[in-house]
Amino acid sequence: MTGIAILAAALAILYIRRWLELRREVARRIKAEEMLRRSRDFQLSLFDDFPTLVWRTGVDGRCDYVNREWLQFTGLQLDEALADGWVNLIHPADLERVGARRDAAYGARQPFEAEFRFRRHDGEYRWIVSTGRPYQDLEGNFGGYIGSSYDITERITTEQALRVSEKRFRETFENIRLIAVRIGTDGTVEFCNDFFLELVGWGRAEVIGANWFDRFVPPDQVTVRKVFFASIREGRIPTHFQNDIVTRSGARRFISWTNTVLRDFDGTVTGTMSIGEDITDRSHAENTLLMYQEQLSNLAAELSRAEERERRRLATGLHDKIGQSLAFAKIKAGSLREHLAGTGGGNLSELTELLDQVIQDVRTLIFEISPPLLYEVGLEAALEWLAENFQKEHGIRVDYEDDGEPKPLGEEMKVTLFQVAREVLINTAKHALAGRVELSVRRNNRRVILRIADDGKGFDVARVADSKRSGAGFGLFNISQRIEHLGGQVVIDSRPGQGAVVTVVAPLGAGHQGH
Repeated sequence: MTGIAILAAALAILYIRRWLELRREVARRIKAEEMLRRSRDFQLSLFDDFPTLVWRTGVDGRCDYVNREWLQFTGLQLDEALADGWVNLIHPADLERVGARRDAAYGARQPFEAEFRFRRHDGEYRWIVSTGRPYQDLEGNFGGYIGSSYDITERITTEQALRVSEKRFRETFENIRLIAVRIGTDGTVEFCNDFFLELVGWGRAEVIGANWFDRFVPPDQVTVRKVFFASIREGRIPTHFQNDIVTRSGARRFISWTNTVLRDFDGTVTGTMSIGEDITDRSHAENTLLMYQEQLSNLAAELSRAEERERRRLATGLHDKIGQSLAFAKIKAGSLREHLAGTGGGNLSELTELLDQVIQDVRTLIFEISPPLLYEVGLEAALEWLAENFQKEHGIRVDYEDDGEPKPLGEEMKVTLFQVAREVLINTAKHALAGRVELSVRRNNRRVILRIADDGKGFDVARVADSKRSGAGFGLFNISQRIEHLGGQVVIDSRPGQGAVVTVVAPLGAGHQGH
């Protein structure tokens, strides 16, 4: 009995010690778990002031924590938010999609992210992005998910507006008969519309990603490449530019571009956007028109020269034949005076006076057709005669001024300047109602300046220019063409009620034969 009692006592002591050890271990575990819970609660309390929506779920996927920001955003009380209360805030159209993604992540114990509409406290659904990650307990076992959510409505709205804008942009540039091309900073094509593809004969897959300068810019137009990459570096591009592009067949098309530099939200250059108009046919037409205008100018100049030659021939004919014949007739009539008396002498005197008048009229006509002074003495003497004759014939005062400087001009230019002065004076007499005219010619360095100014009623220069283009005023137009053809310029300045000034600038030495 004694041995059994001792053994029982020993076993009792052993059991007591083991019980005490288990009790201490349980107490230690309870304390550790309490400390862990308090630590987690403390850590979670730190999330209360976070500006984002913070949440946590347990192993069963039910919510067991949300922060203060979450409650303020939703307007729910804490007991309403926990467990599955938050699910009721998801937009019905997004609920199935979000649930499937969440369940898949839970099953694989993987992080997840979802974008969906979430009802705010004011009833408005806001787009949020919610990100969750699994966490582990002290034993290393799966403890649930902790995550955060934040409002991305502005970003979604901006993206939607951008998509709508891009859609409209594409629809616009697909339907207009203009080229639309976007080129990246490396020179590759990022976008082009159907009209461009139609023009160049390439497919979209062959164009997008191709180098613009290697594929479409002719090798002889290296400046185009230099301008583009300089624009990328400097952040600005010429608004308007013109160059050739090459089609698939090798044909060239001349394009007039309107360009702009593209930038991202940070202001970094991302490329260029260009709208182009195919002006090949128009350019050809303009060149043809310029050629015709040049031919017309040459024809007008030749017509004017032919007119002057004919005038000079007529003037010479009048002087050499009719003028001399009249002078000889006057001499013959004078020789008869001593043989006549009475009434016959009176009639002869009348005849002589008539011959004098005819001779004077013929001389005046010769000067008006082609003044000999212009060829024999010079421009200045011819202009002075023109001023005196105009004043005598029309009763309009003409003040003539010459600076006395030598003005070496070719014959064609002298004739043309004289014709301008005569044409302007004739127009003044017909239309200006002027009382006084100033006619001057002076030298200014290597130029001769002819100026005719009147104090008449003036006129609208633009309206007269339109009538000139429609065919009126051909004489002055023709002479102006000759002046410009010889390297000079005609400037008309006038306003209604303020008179008119016609200024002709001619280069010295111009107008020689063979110019």
